Amino acid sequence: MTTQGQPMTEDQQRSAVVTEARSWLRTPYHSMGRVKSAGVDCYTLLLETFRTVGLFTSEDEAAFYPADWFLHAREDHYKLRIMRHATEMIERFCSSTAMHAPGNIVLVRIQGKKGSIDAHGGVIVDWPKVIHAYPPCAMEADARYHPAFAGGQLEFYSPWGKRNV
Repeated sequence: MTTQGQPMTEDQQRSAVVTEARSWLRTPYHSMGRVKSAGVDCYTLLLETFRTVGLFTSEDEAAFYPADWFLHAREDHYKLRIMRHATEMIERFCSSTAMHAPGNIVLVRIQGKKGSIDAHGGVIVDWPKVIHAYPPCAMEADARYHPAFAGGQLEFYSPWGKRNV
């Protein structure tokens, strides 16, 4: 993404990520939704936010997350399958980080019957404030107290750590 013909700095990109995530506020929660003001879930909020800012492309998603993914699902439940794709994509395009910087991603890893999984995620605004999609809608919340982030291990990722993967 560029501003007036010049590439955006990382600080400008981080600001653009937070601004774009905020533009989804109050969008109703809808599993697999990805239409602003109509419906979004925690995974598609991340995809659409980073795609709009230019840090992730539709081609990246199409190459990594095939439209027929559900034909390859075995015992996995729908939501767990979606979050597995989200985690794999984040790990491919982002680097793990200890930074709680604006624009970074926070994921919640919980222990399940078959191991640990990432169960929820959001965009960091100003830690511990995050924007995430959770019923009833996309919202800004304090990750220390919101139930979606409770009971799990928080992991942080930066899309500025891995470029041109």
